[in-house]
Amino acid sequence: QKGHPAEAAEQAIVRATEAGLLDDEVHARNFIETRFARGRGPARLRMELAQAGIPKALTDRLLAEVVSDDAVEERIVSLAQKRASQLQHIPRPDRVRRVTAFLARRGYRGMTVRDTVRGVVGG
Repeated sequence: QKGHPAEAAEQAIVRATEAGLLDDEVHARNFIETRFARGRGPARLRMELAQAGIPKALTDRLLAEVVSDDAVEERIVSLAQKRASQLQHIPRPDRVRRVTAFLARRGYRGMTVRDTVRGVVGG
């Protein structure tokens, strides 16, 4: 498309593949590790990797390998505590709603969010 000779493009692809730069598994593992460390939850990671064209089966396998249930629990509690402390000036029902929405946007779902928010904010 950019006018490069087909042979040069093919050589570039071969070199990138040999260097591991076109490996979905390597990319997805790195993506999960770095983004989870920044607070993104499993649901958001799944969505973002699907948008990048990573197969669901690969994403599920790597999430199971890289992100333990204990790590998810620790991360969600930490995020909820930090966000709740930033919102101490607002009424508790609004704080519950906003912390819950914050965690949902980050990619955390379900009963874990509800239980964590109840434990952190109270109620």
